[in-house]
Amino acid sequence: MKKIVSSYILLFALSTNLLADSPSFDFIEYGYTSVNIKGESKNFVGYDLRGAYSLGDNFYIGGDAFNADISGVFVRKQVVTIGLGYRYELSSNTTVYTELDGVVWNPHGGGNHENGPELSVGVKNKVNERLELKAVVEYLNTKSYKATTFVVGAAFRVFDSFALYSDFNIDSDDSRYSVGLKYSF
Repeated sequence: MKKIVSSYILLFALSTNLLADSPSFDFIEYGYTSVNIKGESKNFVGYDLRGAYSLGDNFYIGGDAFNADISGVFVRKQVVTIGLGYRYELSSNTTVYTELDGVVWNPHGGGNHENGPELSVGVKNKVNERLELKAVVEYLNTKSYKATTFVVGAAFRVFDSFALYSDFNIDSDDSRYSVGLKYSF
């Protein structure tokens, strides 16, 4: 885990910014996700769907949904968020942003949904025309669960509008990684 975080930090530090544009806030990501929860002998696996759409120069709407379960057991972890974000370009290739989401969280499957807010603060850096890195801190607050999550991620563009992405999330109770395809428009 320390190696993953260290490698993302190293990539940020060594960014060359050659021919880099501003990071995109118009995208859809879909991929595989795996969640490791403390005290569980098996990982939860499933899908991750995320997107954002710009509403002018500084505002955007964003959302995320992931669904993961343990194979052969009806134990499911589901999270759906949707909210409004604000972004500010620090430079031509670096953007800081904050997002306030409404969250529907279902930690155990069935009808035990909880609602609450999630606040995110992050930075995206377009290292060059192919590589985009991000670092985010998220705070979730529901009736029975409060968590601060740290996220690092990268997207490597393979075609004009398509990239491969990877994210790693960690908080005090679990860690999650996601890999998949990102479509920017």
